[in-house]
Amino acid sequence: MLHWVWYELHVNRPFLLHREVTMLTARQESLLKIIVGEYIQTATPVASQSLARKHRLGVSPATIRNEMASLEEGGYITRPHTSAGGVPADKGYRHYVEVLLDEPFLTPEEQHIVRSYFRRVEQSPEAWTRVSAGVLSNLVQNLALATVPTTSQVRLKHLELVPLQEPRVLLVLILQGAKVKEQVLQFNDTVPSVDLTTLGHRLTDRFQGHPRADIAAQARDLVGPEQQVIEAILRLMEAAEERSYEEPVVVGMRHVLSQPEFATVQIARALVETFEEPKVLASVLEEALARKGFRVVIGAENREEALRSCTIILARYGAGDTSGTIGVLGPTRMDYSRTIAAVRYLAEVMTELVDS
Repeated sequence: MLHWVWYELHVNRPFLLHREVTMLTARQESLLKIIVGEYIQTATPVASQSLARKHRLGVSPATIRNEMASLEEGGYITRPHTSAGGVPADKGYRHYVEVLLDEPFLTPEEQHIVRSYFRRVEQSPEAWTRVSAGVLSNLVQNLALATVPTTSQVRLKHLELVPLQEPRVLLVLILQGAKVKEQVLQFNDTVPSVDLTTLGHRLTDRFQGHPRADIAAQARDLVGPEQQVIEAILRLMEAAEERSYEEPVVVGMRHVLSQPEFATVQIARALVETFEEPKVLASVLEEALARKGFRVVIGAENREEALRSCTIILARYGAGDTSGTIGVLGPTRMDYSRTIAAVRYLAEVMTELVDS
């Protein structure tokens, strides 16, 4: 089966959202990269004197101040006044992500640790989703969210008929995307165990990979136990298709609230209240799902007012008709390289698990 994790491909940077025409000189780009990197680490404005002292830029502090003034004029950084240090603006972060960021990756050791967590839990989409959000939050020290994979068109993958006390039988239905449904059936007549096994194999072989409508159309000629099993399968598949919106697993709000950007009670409360509103989360995730790929939404690009001091990084994952979303929310002053690498890798792992 074809595996996929959706990414926008551009110049070996699978995480790009926009294509930006570079209008900066090489020196300005070098300065911007340093300013963003230092501000991410320190959360304090980056002064020209500090840049001249700590980095071998080969130019005078006066030249650095002039270049910072140009960056400010272009909207890449902000400064409260001429002598103040520079703080990256949304446009500066966007340019950093799309043009200046080194190729992000997790080390082989980190990848091994990530996979080890999934081997310790029940092998179900719900368990994988909880683990993925927890692992991602710990990796990046920000809020992580993940949705259970859903199927746009429910398809049968496998079924088994397990004998109970006669004439009852347990139908175990496995749908594509690793969804397991069960229902106890009561046949009109006793069916030997060996015949139940044969019946399960026969129906699996006939309807494997088919959606509900196809099964209903092709099963009209069935009678007896076969008809009872198919009717139960169709009911279970219909219920799976009608499943209502489920809130994503959200882990790590404490990491976000510990950041200096959210130190005031008013800002922190607005963020928490936003995440307590299911419609807001649904809107954020639906926007990501509407686009095939990896989304990096920075600052004012967010529609929600309370999120405009945040960056949201989201990826779709899945296999076949089944997909989910995983991502991170934090201040715009986040470690983009590590976060992009972590989200991308967790999406790859979840894709493999969904298709396993």
